[in-house]
Amino acid sequence: MSGHVGDLSVKQERSLAQFRERISDIVKPHHDDHYMLRWLRARNFDVSKSEKMIRRHMICRKEYKIDELLDWTPPEVLHRYYPGGWFGEDLEGSPVYYEPFGNVDFKGLLHSAKPYDVIRMRAREGLRVERLLVQQSEKHGRLIQDTTLVFDLDNLSIRRHFWKPGIDVTTQGFSFFEANFPEFLKVVYIINAPKIFPVVWGIVKPFLEAKTTKKVKLLGANWQEELRKHIAPDQLPEYYGGTCRDANDDPKCAEHICYGGDIPRSYYSSECDRATDSVNATHVTISRGSKHLVDVEVMKPSSVISWEFKTEDHDIGFGLYFKGQLDPTISMSIDEMDEMIAMKRWECSRVPEDGQFVAELTGTYVACFDNTHSWVRAKKLMYVVDVLDPVKLEEEDKETVGSVAYSQTSV
Repeated sequence: MSGHVGDLSVKQERSLAQFRERISDIVKPHHDDHYMLRWLRARNFDVSKSEKMIRRHMICRKEYKIDELLDWTPPEVLHRYYPGGWFGEDLEGSPVYYEPFGNVDFKGLLHSAKPYDVIRMRAREGLRVERLLVQQSEKHGRLIQDTTLVFDLDNLSIRRHFWKPGIDVTTQGFSFFEANFPEFLKVVYIINAPKIFPVVWGIVKPFLEAKTTKKVKLLGANWQEELRKHIAPDQLPEYYGGTCRDANDDPKCAEHICYGGDIPRSYYSSECDRATDSVNATHVTISRGSKHLVDVEVMKPSSVISWEFKTEDHDIGFGLYFKGQLDPTISMSIDEMDEMIAMKRWECSRVPEDGQFVAELTGTYVACFDNTHSWVRAKKLMYVVDVLDPVKLEEEDKETVGSVAYSQTSV
């Protein structure tokens, strides 16, 4: 049995009745059986788990003021640069959401807006889903209960997307949507996936429900043809292989879909959270004319080393070096090590600098913060260094995304 209205087993019917009784104190008049069954299906008809899930949701609705979000005006930077939008429907009448994730500027986004507001943007889309499904059901004269997602990874790169605060807010956003708007997703079509996609999948998958991961479909080079098998051309933007243009004659239909892009620094705010402001950041004072070295142990080939740093005032030098697999008690100077990232001075007192490096060799790498150019000032430095270690994917993942993924550790 599917667990939908009209297709319930005797046991599922009992669970529905028991669930409705146990949450009678929070049930609203519009909470019909279709609504109740969403929460039960999300927890495989385990009544206790479903009750716990919906009660957490009610608390979250208050915390994020979810019921007010359709009238909420998000910060301008989110409105103009947060990728995504609804356009058209698939062949079954389900509304379609397009997310050009490869164009998101994580660094700019989280230097310009608070993570709380980014999560609220996700919540607002959940409310829009609820409204769209009602509209689609009325339009087609039958119940439409789920949506289609086209996840566009064009422009995805390690440099642009492997920034820890960005990874954190992405996984939090996915988890938030699943926890508060369950069973709305029918299928996810991933298009324009680059070779590093397994890295992304390895990070995101642990935060998704197992039922959600089974809905992910990775489309190949013929993705436009594949999309047309599920979405009629007159419901598909021309940019994605259809025939639609918006009122501005734009083949991307940007009137409906935000395509993100680099966020101008004029939007950056000193009030927004950064990795260097977190409790995980290391704070040090580098004396004038000296260096601060950070050993980074890489245990597996193809690990990704990422960093972010900021000074309280003035600039600092930064470079990355490879010491090798030597006994850690053996002392080496920077000049004796292999240079991986050339030393360069950075003015990072206002906006943190960040970067990534794919470490093909195992052993000890050294992040060097250099103040030898300053004979007058000591520098107060805040930094975070992380390592994304490759992990083995499960067999079903290999068929979908490839053979390498990553898990995150801190230095």
